[in-house]
Amino acid sequence: MIKPAKAIHKLLEKYGKKSDGWALTEHGGQPALAFDDGGIVPLLPWRYERRFLEMREIIASKQLDGVSAVKILKIGGKGSLINTLYREADIAMWLADSTPLDVFADFNGDHAANVFIKLQNGVLCCLELMAEPSLENAVTDKHTVITSRGLACDLAVDTQIKQDSVYVYKDGNKRAAYTDTDFELYGLDPEETALARCCFDVLINRETVGETFKQRAVLLKTVTDAALNSYEHKNRAVVREAII
Repeated sequence: MIKPAKAIHKLLEKYGKKSDGWALTEHGGQPALAFDDGGIVPLLPWRYERRFLEMREIIASKQLDGVSAVKILKIGGKGSLINTLYREADIAMWLADSTPLDVFADFNGDHAANVFIKLQNGVLCCLELMAEPSLENAVTDKHTVITSRGLACDLAVDTQIKQDSVYVYKDGNKRAAYTDTDFELYGLDPEETALARCCFDVLINRETVGETFKQRAVLLKTVTDAALNSYEHKNRAVVREAII
């Protein structure tokens, strides 16, 4: 996390904000900010990825109306299967702008799962997940929102894998790929850029954004627990309403 941390310090200094008193860490397997006063704020950096921001804007602006389902495929990536579920469940519910009603899940060991989350507004979230350690650096993911007026997707219709902006080859072999999306954070990959923007937002809006993230982390922990409970008992698990 050295590169994102340096970038965050530069952003804070650029905009005249306090740049000390915090550190990037992990909490419960997820990225978090630890403060010198003992406070810890869980982070939701994926919400700051450009592709998800644009999808949410398309839905919020009613360019696509009548959301019926969110379908997500995620193969590979860092962290455990439960951490992957935590991330993708938040993306699905955030795009659909609703909270969970019940969960049904089927796990195949520790590396694969199919999870269905019914939301309070009637939207169904279908998550197909695989967290295979050997695929950690070969991530394939696709997020689709299905509506009565069409689809919103983070991949072009004729694309099966993520495409980068610039590819560097030497002697016919690909050596590197670059996809810079933020001119203030040039040199970071999309996930590092999103993490830096998320941290910056929390650091300047800790009382609002930070508290929202804390509440969301509690909800997401309940969703992952409900998925495990559903698999264990082979039925739908109702998400506790008390924490919604």
